[in-house]
Amino acid sequence: MRNKLLAVLTVMAFAYTATGAAAASNLKAMDTDIHAVEIQWEHIKFDEDGSPNQFAHIDALAKFTAGLVKKYPGRVEPSIWEGIVTSEEAGMAGTLSAMSYAKSAKAILEAAYQKDPAALDAGAPTSLGVLYYRVPGFPFGFGDNEKARQLLAQAVSLAPNGMDANYFYADFLMSQHEYAAAYKLLADLGTTRPALRIKSSSPSTSRRPNSTGAPATLTSRSLVLSITLPAVSLTPSASPGLRNRARTRAISSSSSKGLRK
Repeated sequence: MRNKLLAVLTVMAFAYTATGAAAASNLKAMDTDIHAVEIQWEHIKFDEDGSPNQFAHIDALAKFTAGLVKKYPGRVEPSIWEGIVTSEEAGMAGTLSAMSYAKSAKAILEAAYQKDPAALDAGAPTSLGVLYYRVPGFPFGFGDNEKARQLLAQAVSLAPNGMDANYFYADFLMSQHEYAAAYKLLADLGTTRPALRIKSSSPSTSRRPNSTGAPATLTSRSLVLSITLPAVSLTPSASPGLRNRARTRAISSSSSKGLRK
């Protein structure tokens, strides 16, 4: 069961690149600006991994995204992305400052949640839920698995076909060792998203991250999920671009450096 679940999560991570992180709004200029944030995040997150300038650049992106909140007053989408990028700062920051960034991200996302929890395929409750189960609990932080469960369940309810909401709720269920529930959630989603369907393959045709089968880092918007890829291949319904791409666009919230030290 767990291997099947990891296979579904793997394909979802690849398929995420085809769907995009956000549904288009009715404001073309804002959509263009938000897309620029996504592209710049991807460059900082992946291409600058390990660079001494990485945190400075993600901090600059957070300030740019905060500017979009002012540029488009009354729109919740830039606020959601401000929270997401600030969450990324928490993941990249040092131990002493990581929690401060996590709390800032939480406040930003809570405000966005109050405005419109359904916006960007339930982006606010999804990202808040991820923070709640990735950040340490009391006395070190505000982590709370019950709040995470409530928020992620609501996100799936608001965006039943949303990639992020389902992916992260499934990851949360996995973290609670509820593998059957997580697999069912993703299997049900696969019936409405053909690109997510998978089939088993022999090790000789497995698309592993390297010849040793070492853990691969899969990302989707608000977290980094490190797992060992099982032997799976995408069905023909997935495009060549998905088959060839080994990373996806998203924001890792608090699962990397700072909050996990």
